[in-house]
Amino acid sequence: MRVSPTRHDRRNPIFLQQSTLLEKPIRIGYSTLVVTIHRQFGFRFAILTDDHEPPHVHVQGDGEMKVVIRGAGGLPEMTYTIGFKAKDRRRIMDVVLERQEEFLARWDEIHGS
Repeated sequence: MRVSPTRHDRRNPIFLQQSTLLEKPIRIGYSTLVVTIHRQFGFRFAILTDDHEPPHVHVQGDGEMKVVIRGAGGLPEMTYTIGFKAKDRRRIMDVVLERQEEFLARWDEIHGS
């Protein structure tokens, strides 16, 4: 049974574009939702709803990684990584570069920019 969204939900970009979500957002803490925006090669690319600038994605798989979507010179920049092999890091960076515009659009959608 689908419940009609509340007024608060209609202003929340996550609820506006529910049909574009890959899966139900995960709640961490009181107000933070983790929104999965892409899955590829066994990696999960996600954006946190109350995260800070610059626009970035969190990647999980056999490790963790944070990538600024558009860094200096317009290319993605790895902020940190834990546990990924070099091959996986390169693969993740290639995915972010390939889907850069899509990921930036999702960041703006989620953060209302």
